[in-house]
Amino acid sequence: MSYGNASENRFLTATPGRIFVANALPMMLIMVMSGLLIVVDAVFLGHFVGADALAAVSIVFHVIMITIALSTLVGGGMSSLLARHLGAGNHSDAVALFALAHGLALFLSLLLISAFGIFGGVVIDALADGQPDIGHMAYTYLGITILVTPVQLFLSVHADAGRNEGRAGLMALISVGVTFANIALN
Repeated sequence: MSYGNASENRFLTATPGRIFVANALPMMLIMVMSGLLIVVDAVFLGHFVGADALAAVSIVFHVIMITIALSTLVGGGMSSLLARHLGAGNHSDAVALFALAHGLALFLSLLLISAFGIFGGVVIDALADGQPDIGHMAYTYLGITILVTPVQLFLSVHADAGRNEGRAGLMALISVGVTFANIALN
């Protein structure tokens, strides 16, 4: 979160139509790029690693969606309150809320990591339905994903804070850059 002047924030100075377009277009771009990332990942995984790897990722996809929903919950929940504080010029309250959102993100991440450590093997074995190779790949994939949830949730908090400060275009550009980097790394 930056310490910029409230008078420089587009949300406080631009017309509602301009704000809508300035935020809707970057959000649409992010959604398109996220969808493209999922498709490209699936194509590369199925083609270069095999059908079993694609099956392993597919059986734990619902858990991945839960982590995405949690990051949206933390970032989006903070976003509304942060926008109110920034709009009212309550910078100290905005900073305190930003810190609390980080605490919540860390708490939820540790909760997910603990739950995975305790229940992950049992749940994945049940989902793999007696196919140990798929179960092992699913466990490895989900384990890595769960271990990086603190990064995922912190990035969500920072992205929403950036959008609240009028930087939706920059947040979209960063998202597109990460998606292209992931595609290149594939």
